[in-house]
Amino acid sequence: MRNFRYFPNETDVHPAYYDRTYDLNKIKKIWYIAEPFDEGSIAAHTFVSFEFDDGNFLSISIEARKLKGQEYGVWKGLLHTFPLVYIAADERDTILSRANILKNKVYVYPVKLGKPENARSLLVDMLRRMNELTTTKPAWYNTVFANCTSLIAGHINKLDSGRISIFSWQLLFTASADELALKQGLLDTDLSIQEAREKFYINEISERVGDVPEYSNAIRGK
Repeated sequence: MRNFRYFPNETDVHPAYYDRTYDLNKIKKIWYIAEPFDEGSIAAHTFVSFEFDDGNFLSISIEARKLKGQEYGVWKGLLHTFPLVYIAADERDTILSRANILKNKVYVYPVKLGKPENARSLLVDMLRRMNELTTTKPAWYNTVFANCTSLIAGHINKLDSGRISIFSWQLLFTASADELALKQGLLDTDLSIQEAREKFYINEISERVGDVPEYSNAIRGK
Protein backbone atom coordinates (compact mmCIF):
# COMPACT_ATOMS: atom_id res chain seq x y z
CA MET A 1 0.00 0.00 0.00
CA ARG A 2 1.36 3.40 -0.91
CA ASN A 3 1.15 5.86 1.96
CA PHE A 4 3.08 8.94 0.83
CA ARG A 5 3.01 12.29 2.59
CA TYR A 6 3.47 15.66 0.92
CA PHE A 7 4.64 18.51 3.15
CA PRO A 8 5.13 21.38 3.44
CA ASN A 9 3.88 21.25 -0.18
CA GLU A 10 3.15 18.70 -2.91
CA THR A 11 6.70 18.85 -4.31
CA ASP A 12 8.24 17.70 -1.02
CA VAL A 13 7.43 13.98 -1.16
CA HIS A 14 7.94 11.62 1.77
CA PRO A 15 7.63 8.04 0.40
CA ALA A 16 6.19 5.30 2.60
CA TYR A 17 4.60 1.90 2.09
CA TYR A 18 3.04 -0.78 4.24
CA ASP A 19 1.72 -4.31 3.77
CA ARG A 20 -1.89 -5.23 4.51
CA THR A 21 -4.04 -8.26 3.77
CA TYR A 22 -7.67 -7.75 2.75
CA ASP A 23 -10.52 -10.27 2.74
CA LEU A 24 -12.20 -9.59 -0.60
CA ASN A 25 -15.40 -11.18 0.68
CA LYS A 26 -15.66 -8.51 3.37
CA ILE A 27 -16.06 -5.41 1.20
CA LYS A 28 -18.70 -3.26 2.89
CA LYS A 29 -19.00 -0.33 0.49
CA ILE A 30 -17.46 1.39 -2.52
CA TRP A 31 -16.78 5.13 -2.63
CA TYR A 32 -16.28 7.32 -5.70
CA ILE A 33 -13.93 10.26 -5.19
CA ALA A 34 -13.82 13.33 -7.43
CA GLU A 35 -11.19 16.08 -7.27
CA PRO A 36 -11.77 18.99 -9.69
CA PHE A 37 -8.40 20.52 -10.52
CA ASP A 38 -9.47 24.08 -9.74
CA GLU A 39 -12.54 26.31 -9.55
CA GLY A 40 -14.47 26.14 -12.79
CA SER A 41 -12.21 23.45 -14.27
CA ILE A 42 -13.69 20.99 -16.76
CA ALA A 43 -11.21 18.35 -15.60
CA ALA A 44 -10.97 16.33 -12.41
CA HIS A 45 -9.11 13.36 -11.06
CA THR A 46 -11.43 10.52 -10.08
CA PHE A 47 -10.78 7.25 -8.29
CA VAL A 48 -12.49 4.67 -6.11
CA SER A 49 -12.05 3.43 -2.56
CA PHE A 50 -13.19 0.15 -1.06
CA GLU A 51 -14.39 0.03 2.54
CA PHE A 52 -14.06 -3.25 4.44
CA ASP A 53 -16.00 -4.64 7.39
CA ASP A 54 -12.99 -4.23 9.69
CA GLY A 55 -12.91 -0.45 9.11
CA ASN A 56 -9.97 -0.45 6.69
CA PHE A 57 -10.05 1.29 3.31
CA LEU A 58 -8.21 0.70 0.03
CA SER A 59 -7.97 3.34 -2.71
CA ILE A 60 -7.32 2.40 -6.33
CA SER A 61 -6.20 5.42 -8.35
CA ILE A 62 -5.57 5.18 -12.10
CA GLU A 63 -2.95 7.71 -13.11
CA ALA A 64 -0.36 8.89 -15.60
CA ARG A 65 3.03 7.83 -14.26
CA LYS A 66 5.37 10.81 -14.31
CA LEU A 67 9.13 10.76 -14.06
CA LYS A 68 10.85 12.88 -11.44
CA GLY A 69 10.52 16.52 -12.45
CA GLN A 70 8.04 15.74 -15.21
CA GLU A 71 4.80 17.71 -15.27
CA TYR A 72 1.42 16.46 -16.43
CA GLY A 73 -0.13 18.13 -19.46
CA VAL A 74 -3.35 17.45 -21.35
CA TRP A 75 -1.60 17.51 -24.72
CA LYS A 76 1.31 15.44 -23.45
CA GLY A 77 -1.23 12.84 -22.37
CA LEU A 78 -2.25 12.35 -26.00
CA LEU A 79 1.26 11.54 -27.19
CA HIS A 80 2.37 8.37 -25.40
CA THR A 81 4.25 10.44 -22.85
CA PHE A 82 3.10 8.79 -19.63
CA PRO A 83 2.91 5.08 -18.80
CA LEU A 84 -0.41 4.02 -17.29
CA VAL A 85 -0.31 3.00 -13.63
CA TYR A 86 -2.84 1.74 -11.08
CA ILE A 87 -1.94 2.76 -7.53
CA ALA A 88 -3.17 0.97 -4.40
CA ALA A 89 -2.97 3.48 -1.57
CA ASP A 90 -4.04 4.62 1.86
CA GLU A 91 -6.69 7.37 1.82
CA ARG A 92 -4.35 9.66 3.72
CA ASP A 93 -2.23 9.55 0.57
CA THR A 94 -5.04 9.82 -1.98
CA ILE A 95 -7.59 12.05 -0.22
CA LEU A 96 -5.86 13.96 2.59
CA SER A 97 -3.07 15.11 0.28
CA ARG A 98 -5.54 16.53 -2.23
CA ALA A 99 -7.80 18.20 0.32
CA ASN A 100 -5.25 19.46 2.86
CA ILE A 101 -2.07 20.00 0.82
CA LEU A 102 -3.23 20.77 -2.73
CA LYS A 103 -6.34 22.53 -1.36
CA ASN A 104 -8.44 21.14 -4.19
CA LYS A 105 -12.10 20.40 -3.56
CA VAL A 106 -12.70 16.71 -2.87
CA TYR A 107 -16.04 14.89 -2.97
CA VAL A 108 -16.44 11.40 -1.50
CA TYR A 109 -19.62 9.78 -2.83
CA PRO A 110 -21.15 6.44 -1.73
CA VAL A 111 -21.62 4.03 -4.64
CA LYS A 112 -24.29 1.45 -5.36
CA LEU A 113 -23.53 -1.39 -7.75
CA GLY A 114 -26.53 -3.67 -7.34
CA LYS A 115 -25.49 -7.17 -6.32
CA PRO A 116 -23.11 -7.36 -3.31
CA GLU A 117 -20.68 -9.52 -5.27
CA ASN A 118 -20.19 -6.70 -7.77
CA ALA A 119 -17.94 -4.86 -5.32
CA ARG A 120 -15.59 -7.83 -5.11
CA SER A 121 -15.68 -8.31 -8.89
CA LEU A 122 -14.80 -4.66 -9.47
CA LEU A 123 -11.82 -4.74 -7.13
CA VAL A 124 -10.55 -8.05 -8.53
CA ASP A 125 -10.80 -6.72 -12.09
CA MET A 126 -8.88 -3.56 -11.16
CA LEU A 127 -6.20 -5.54 -9.34
CA ARG A 128 -5.87 -7.90 -12.29
CA ARG A 129 -5.30 -4.96 -14.61
CA MET A 130 -2.80 -3.47 -12.16
CA ASN A 131 -0.83 -6.69 -12.26
CA GLU A 132 -0.96 -6.88 -16.07
CA LEU A 133 0.48 -3.38 -16.39
CA THR A 134 3.53 -4.35 -14.35
CA THR A 135 4.07 -7.76 -15.98
CA THR A 136 2.63 -8.70 -19.36
CA LYS A 137 0.61 -5.78 -20.76
CA PRO A 138 2.11 -2.34 -20.14
CA ALA A 139 0.10 0.51 -21.66
CA TRP A 140 0.10 4.25 -22.14
CA TYR A 141 -2.12 6.73 -20.36
CA ASN A 142 -4.24 8.72 -22.81
CA THR A 143 -6.08 11.95 -22.00
CA VAL A 144 -9.10 10.91 -24.10
CA PHE A 145 -9.21 7.13 -24.37
CA ALA A 146 -7.43 5.89 -21.24
CA ASN A 147 -7.84 8.42 -18.46
CA CYS A 148 -8.72 7.91 -14.81
CA THR A 149 -12.47 8.20 -15.43
CA SER A 150 -12.88 6.37 -18.74
CA LEU A 151 -10.99 3.38 -17.37
CA ILE A 152 -13.19 3.22 -14.26
CA ALA A 153 -16.17 3.25 -16.64
CA GLY A 154 -14.60 0.35 -18.52
CA HIS A 155 -14.37 -1.70 -15.34
CA ILE A 156 -18.01 -0.87 -14.49
CA ASN A 157 -19.12 -1.97 -17.96
CA LYS A 158 -17.52 -5.36 -17.43
CA LEU A 159 -19.99 -5.86 -14.59
CA ASP A 160 -22.96 -4.40 -16.47
CA SER A 161 -22.38 -4.23 -20.21
CA GLY A 162 -23.18 -0.84 -21.69
CA ARG A 163 -24.01 0.76 -18.33
CA ILE A 164 -21.86 3.77 -19.22
CA SER A 165 -21.64 4.82 -22.86
CA ILE A 166 -18.08 5.16 -24.09
CA PHE A 167 -19.27 8.24 -25.98
CA SER A 168 -20.36 10.06 -22.80
CA TRP A 169 -18.79 13.52 -22.90
CA GLN A 170 -18.26 13.39 -19.13
CA LEU A 171 -15.54 10.76 -19.65
CA LEU A 172 -13.47 13.51 -21.27
CA PHE A 173 -14.68 16.52 -19.28
CA THR A 174 -14.19 14.63 -16.07
CA ALA A 175 -15.24 17.34 -13.62
CA SER A 176 -18.81 16.39 -14.61
CA ALA A 177 -18.30 12.64 -14.26
CA ASP A 178 -20.05 12.65 -10.87
CA GLU A 179 -23.14 13.98 -12.64
CA LEU A 180 -22.95 11.09 -15.11
CA ALA A 181 -22.57 8.58 -12.27
CA LEU A 182 -25.64 10.02 -10.54
CA LYS A 183 -27.67 9.92 -13.76
CA GLN A 184 -26.73 6.27 -14.26
CA GLY A 185 -27.82 5.37 -10.73
CA LEU A 186 -24.29 4.61 -9.56
CA LEU A 187 -24.27 7.01 -6.61
CA ASP A 188 -26.12 5.92 -3.48
CA THR A 189 -28.18 9.06 -3.03
CA ASP A 190 -31.49 10.56 -4.13
CA LEU A 191 -30.11 14.10 -4.00
CA SER A 192 -29.58 16.34 -7.01
CA ILE A 193 -25.98 16.72 -8.14
CA GLN A 194 -25.66 20.12 -6.49
CA GLU A 195 -27.11 18.81 -3.23
CA ALA A 196 -24.87 15.74 -3.42
CA ARG A 197 -21.77 17.86 -3.97
CA GLU A 198 -22.66 19.92 -0.94
CA LYS A 199 -23.29 16.87 1.25
CA PHE A 200 -20.25 14.83 0.20
CA TYR A 201 -17.71 17.67 0.12
CA ILE A 202 -15.09 16.70 2.73
CA ASN A 203 -12.48 19.49 2.78
CA GLU A 204 -13.65 21.24 5.92
CA ILE A 205 -13.82 18.08 8.01
CA SER A 206 -10.53 16.87 6.50
CA GLU A 207 -8.82 20.06 7.68
CA ARG A 208 -10.26 19.62 11.18
CA VAL A 209 -9.35 15.94 11.42
CA GLY A 210 -5.84 16.11 9.98
CA ASP A 211 -3.47 13.19 9.56
CA VAL A 212 -4.81 10.62 12.04
CA PRO A 213 -5.02 6.79 11.82
CA GLU A 214 -8.84 6.91 11.69
CA TYR A 215 -8.84 9.53 8.92
CA SER A 216 -11.06 7.56 6.52
CA ASN A 217 -13.83 6.98 9.04
CA ALA A 218 -13.54 10.52 10.41
CA ILE A 219 -14.11 12.28 7.08
CA ARG A 220 -17.25 10.18 6.66
CA GLY A 221 -18.58 11.28 10.03
CA LYS A 222 -18.09 7.92 11.72
